[in-house]
Amino acid sequence: MSKRSIQIQETTYCGIDVSAKNLIVVTQSVGQPIEQKSFSNNPKGHRALIAWLRKANSPVRVSLEATGIYSLDLAFALDAAEGIEVAVLNPKVANRFAQVIRRSKTDAADAEVLAEYTHRMPFTAWVAPSSRYADALCRSLPLLSLRSHDGLRRDT
Repeated sequence: MSKRSIQIQETTYCGIDVSAKNLIVVTQSVGQPIEQKSFSNNPKGHRALIAWLRKANSPVRVSLEATGIYSLDLAFALDAAEGIEVAVLNPKVANRFAQVIRRSKTDAADAEVLAEYTHRMPFTAWVAPSSRYADALCRSLPLLSLRSHDGLRRDT
C-alpha cells in the first residue's frame, strides 16, 4: 500500500501535541472511542508511538503543529513509517480551527483538536526536506532562538 493512497473511510485520525519533553497523542477511528496516550519526545518515544499507531491495523493520518526543533525529528520518524501519513500544520491554522470547536486549552484538548482537524479538513501530506537542508535548518534554529531571546531582553 502506498502512503499516498490511504483510503479515508478506514483511516485512523491522530493529533499530536508536541512539547520539548512529551507527546500527547489522541486517535479517532470511526465507531471507536477516542484514545489518548503520552510518549517521550525522543527516538525511543517515537518508536513506541509508531508501534502503538500500527496496532490500529489501519492506515493512520497524523497532524501535528510545526514547533521547530521539537517536532522535526518526530515528523521525520512518522514520515518514514509505512502506513502513516503526516501533516505538519501552521500553528495559526490549528489555533483557528480549535477556536471554532472547543473552549478548553490543555495539551490533551489540543491533541484531540488536531485529530479532529485531520478527520474533517483536506489532508496535505508533509514533504520532508532534503537531509542537507534539514541539517542546515537544525543547526540554525538554536541560533535563531537565541537571537529572538536577546532581542526580547533588549526591548524590556
